Amino acid sequence: MDDHDNTSFPLSDFGLGDMEYSLYPSSTDHTTMPPPEQHAYTMPPPEQPAYTDHHTLEPHTDPSAEADGHTNSSSGTGSSTTVGVKQRGRRRTSAVWESFDEEISVVDGVRRVVARCKRCKKEYTGEAKGGTGHLKRHVESHAKADGKSASGSAAVQTQLSFNPDGTVRNFTYDANVQREGLCRLIASNDLPLGFGESDGFVEYIQTCHNPNYRPVSRQTTSRDIKKLYKTDKEKIKEEFSTCTFSVSLTSDIWTGRAKQDYISVVTHYVNEHWHLQKRVIGFELIDVAHSGPNIAEAILKVVNDFNLADKVFSITLDNASANTSAMNTLTPIFSIYDASFLMHQRCACHIINLIAKSALHLCEPHVEVIRIAISYFSHSTQRITNYKRYCLAIGCVPHKYNSDMPVRWNSTYLMLKAVIRDRVQLNGFINANYGVEPLISEETWHVITALTAFLELFYDATVTLSGVYYPTSPLMVHTLLDIASHLKAYEGDALLLNVVADMKTKYLKYWQQIPLLYAFAFILDPRAKLEGYRSALNVLSASLSLDYTDDFNKAREKLFEVFAKYEEKYAGVRMQRPPPAPTAGKKRGAWSKIFGSSSSSTAGSSSTSTSVLQGGGELAKYLNSDKVMYDLDSEEDFNLLQWWQEHKLTFPVLSILARDVLSVPVSTVSESAFSLAGRIIEERRTSLAPDMVRTLMSVKDGELSRRRAQHTAENTELLAMFEEMNFEEDPED
Repeated sequence: MDDHDNTSFPLSDFGLGDMEYSLYPSSTDHTTMPPPEQHAYTMPPPEQPAYTDHHTLEPHTDPSAEADGHTNSSSGTGSSTTVGVKQRGRRRTSAVWESFDEEISVVDGVRRVVARCKRCKKEYTGEAKGGTGHLKRHVESHAKADGKSASGSAAVQTQLSFNPDGTVRNFTYDANVQREGLCRLIASNDLPLGFGESDGFVEYIQTCHNPNYRPVSRQTTSRDIKKLYKTDKEKIKEEFSTCTFSVSLTSDIWTGRAKQDYISVVTHYVNEHWHLQKRVIGFELIDVAHSGPNIAEAILKVVNDFNLADKVFSITLDNASANTSAMNTLTPIFSIYDASFLMHQRCACHIINLIAKSALHLCEPHVEVIRIAISYFSHSTQRITNYKRYCLAIGCVPHKYNSDMPVRWNSTYLMLKAVIRDRVQLNGFINANYGVEPLISEETWHVITALTAFLELFYDATVTLSGVYYPTSPLMVHTLLDIASHLKAYEGDALLLNVVADMKTKYLKYWQQIPLLYAFAFILDPRAKLEGYRSALNVLSASLSLDYTDDFNKAREKLFEVFAKYEEKYAGVRMQRPPPAPTAGKKRGAWSKIFGSSSSSTAGSSSTSTSVLQGGGELAKYLNSDKVMYDLDSEEDFNLLQWWQEHKLTFPVLSILARDVLSVPVSTVSESAFSLAGRIIEERRTSLAPDMVRTLMSVKDGELSRRRAQHTAENTELLAMFEEMNFEEDPED
C-alpha cells in the first residue's frame, strides 16, 4: 500500500476536501512496531507554499524545548545507575529527537536507552531498533494543541473550506480522504485509472496545493475504487433493507463496437424525505443471446443481490419483443398487491421515437440533402476558412455544423434546427460554390422548415419525460393530449398530410388505450382527480374521434381495487386529520386544454364525482374534496411530492400508493448511462474487465446522484454538438 503524508493543503477547490470516507483507518495502537525512522522524518520541513496567506500561526515556544543539546539527568530508582546523556559518535538524524532527551541507564546490569519528553517528561524506549514512530505520535499529540508539526516547524495556517450547505469549516488535509476523492474524480469524469500518477496532474498538485503529494499508481487506484464501490453498495443495500417504500426499475441493453453487451438495471424510488432518487444497481456483461429468459435472469440476479424482489412496483422497458417475453417471467415473481397490470411499462420515449422517425422517413430525401451540404464544406479546411470569411463579410456569425446520427431522431431534429437558423449564409455560400445548380433547393428549405417546426413538440416531450428528479408519470396524460391535438391540427396540411396519417397510426397502436399507470398518476394529482381525468378524456376523444367512457370507468374501478390491497397491507395506519381545504398550487402541463383557458380555477367536486363516490373511505374522501387551485399564468412548477408529504397524515395509506405510483419513470432513463459506457469502453478502456466497468459506472452514478446531476450528461452533450458551435477565432486575412 502506498505511503501517504499528512501535511495540510487546501484542496477543497479541487473537489477532494469534503469527503468523510476513509480507505485506511487510522491506527490507534501505540504498541505496534513503528516504521523505520527514515520513513517520515529524514526530509526537512517544506517551505511555506505560495498560496498561504501571511497571517500564519507563530510557532509555540516551550522553554523546556529550547535547551541546546540533551540535558543530563539522573534516575535514582531501584538499583539503576544513571550514566547520563549518551554521547554518540553519530548524532540522531531524525528531527523528532529535538523534542526528547536521550538518556542511558543501567538497571541490574542491563543497559537501557530512554527518550524523555522535554515538555511533559514522559519516558519512552529510545533503542534504535524500536524506531521513532512512537516518539512522533507523542509529539503530534502536543502539536495539535500548540500549533507545531511533528518535526517542530511552525504549522501552516488552518485552511477554510465550504460545506455543501454553504457553511464554513476548518479544513485539514488527510491523505486517505485525498485518495478517495481521487477515485471519485476519476470515475465521475471518465479519467484514466492512472491519472493520479500522470506528470501533469502531479505537477499541478505539487506546485499549487501540496509539495509533498505522492503520486497514486494505477494499481492503487484500482484497489481503492473497488473498495469504494463495495462500501457504497453496502450503503444502498442498507437503505433498501430498512425502507418502507417500493421501487421501480428501468433496464436496457447496450451493444458496443467492442462486441461486449451490457445490461443496466436502475432503481427509482421516493425516499423517506419524499425526494425522488435514481441509482444504478447493475451494469452487467451479458454474453448470451438477448432472449427473454436471459434478460429476465440478468435482471433477477441484480434484484436478488439487493434483496428487492418483494419491493418492485413496476419495470419500464422498451417495446422489444424480447423484453415482453422477459416480463412474462418476471411479472409473477415481482407483482405485489396483485396489481400485475401495473408491472410492465413501455418506454414512452421509445414510442415517441418511433412516431417521429416515421415523419423523418417520409422526408428522408430532403434531410439527406442537408447532410450532403454539411459534408461539402466541413470536410475541407479551405472551404471552412472561406465560409468563415464569407459570413464575416455579410455580417453573420460563422458556426460549425455536425451531421446527425440517423439512429437518434432527436439529433436529426437538432441538425435541421441549426441549419435553418443559418439559412441565409449557408445557402448563399454553398449555392455560390457548389456548382451550376443549387444544392439546397427552395423546396428542400420549405420541407425541412415545416418538418422542424412540426417535430418541436415531440422533441420537447422527449426531454420532459426523460427527467429524473420529478415525477414523469403524471405528465403522460398531458403528453398524450398534446400529441393527439398536434396531429389533428396538421391533418389538413398538404405538405405533411401523409406524414401525419402515418404518425397517427403508430400513436393509436400504442396509446389508443391509456395505460392504467398514467391514469392513476393523473388522478393522484390533486389538481386533477377524477373530474380532471374525465375532462382530459373528453379532449382526447374529440382529437381522435374515439369514445373513452369505458377507459374512465376501468381506471376508476382498478384504482379502488389497488387501493383496497394497500389498505389491507397497511391496516394499522389510521387517518389522523380531516380532509384538507383547497390550497394554492402551480401548474405543470397543459391544464388549459383540460379546464379551459381561464387564468385560474377553484373548481370543486362535480356532481358526477360525488354521486358515485359515497362512503368514508380515504380514497373517496380525497376524490370528493376540492381540487387544488392552480395558476395558469405562473411559470413555477407544482411540487407534487411535497404536496403528498404535507398531506400524508390526512391520507396515510393513499399517500403510500401515491409515492409508489409517482416514482415510476415513463422512460428508460437508464439509457443515459450508455453514453458514458461508450466513452469508457470504446475510446480508451477496451481492455477493462467487466467488473471494473461496473465499478466505474456505479461510482460515477453515485457521484452524480450526490450532486443531483444524473439527468444532465446525455442531453448536454447532444446539445453541444449542434447548438452555439462558434469558431474560436476569426480567419487570418
